[in-house]
Amino acid sequence: MKNKKIVIGIVAAILCMAAYLLFQMNQAVKVDLQSVKRGNLEDAVEETGVIKTRQDRKIISTVTGKVQQLLVEVGDEVKAGAVLLRIDPEEMNIQLRGLEAQREALAAQYREAVKPMDQEEIRKLQIEVEASQIRYEEAKRQAENNELLYKEGAVSFEEYRKAQVNLDVESAALKLAKLNLEVGQKSASEHVRAQFEGQMKQLDAQIALLQRQMGDLEIKVPIDGMILVKYIEAGSYIQPGMPLFDIGDRGQLYIESDILAGEMAEVREGLPVEISNEDLKIAGLSGTITKIYPVAFSKVSDLGIEQKRIRIEVSMQDGTTALRPGYDMDLKIITDRKENILLIPDSAVFEINGEDHVFVNQTGKAALRKIRKGISQRDQVEILEGLQEGEEVILSPNDKIKEGIKIQPKDQ
Repeated sequence: MKNKKIVIGIVAAILCMAAYLLFQMNQAVKVDLQSVKRGNLEDAVEETGVIKTRQDRKIISTVTGKVQQLLVEVGDEVKAGAVLLRIDPEEMNIQLRGLEAQREALAAQYREAVKPMDQEEIRKLQIEVEASQIRYEEAKRQAENNELLYKEGAVSFEEYRKAQVNLDVESAALKLAKLNLEVGQKSASEHVRAQFEGQMKQLDAQIALLQRQMGDLEIKVPIDGMILVKYIEAGSYIQPGMPLFDIGDRGQLYIESDILAGEMAEVREGLPVEISNEDLKIAGLSGTITKIYPVAFSKVSDLGIEQKRIRIEVSMQDGTTALRPGYDMDLKIITDRKENILLIPDSAVFEINGEDHVFVNQTGKAALRKIRKGISQRDQVEILEGLQEGEEVILSPNDKIKEGIKIQPKDQ
């Protein structure tokens, strides 16, 4: 009797479960449906870029001095030849006067060095030579006599030796007198001349350079454009090689962007580019890829990941009056464009064993369908095979959706 009750209980439980399952099967699952529609779709690479000027110039100082007048500010439009700033000339004037004084002093020394000795001084030197000659001849005679007397034993070795030393002394004095006369009769030597002339040429070059730099005390702009960056203020002290301004021609703007190397397969010169900036309320601008750099480079992303990227340049065709160099712009490079194709939301597609599938609304029940995708953009996918226009697909199917289960649109 007890076993019979147990069997009855089990059967009742099974019947209840079956009834529940039957109820669940008959209970429709509410889903979001979307019809397969025809439309246009673009395959694109999206990236950001920075606006730059095609023709820009960094103005560099070639002179030293204090900025006396600063005539432009950042954002000013300037024409080629306009004066940007003036430098105080006082420091250069002081340097020029100093160099000219050095040159004059050196020239005076040079004139004195090359001036020949006057006749009175030359006559004195001639008389000195004549007197030295007489002393030499007398010393020579005495030395020869003492040598004979020494050999005969008439004089001592000391007397003989003293006469020889005296002859040597008078011989040296004669040579010196003749040399002084020779120098007095000539102007400065070629070596001395070359030294003076070299020093004067060096000073002349310094003076010429300073005079040329004084012509640069007014810094002028070489091209038409806008003042993009100003590195100095009135009163600043500048030196050669110091940057003063960055100037760019806003009429020749372009965008520079670094594209991930993995997205470059379909990117090529001549492709159209859509340009926008939501924050600046700029939209609808168009451009074209005009240059792709030949070499990839490494760049660290904002997340600290090192990535390989390739730089491109995009020319802009219209609507650039509101743009400024340095603006960040959103770029959409159109690599492919298809029209009148079948489209469904990307959220309807899922994978089974590596193949794409969707659930289709088939007379109120979910039907599993294998599909083949084409291009995609944002939340839209092109359907190449597996669906027909007008069929409905289930969006974001969850685990409750099974083959054959009843479904009902959420809005019903």
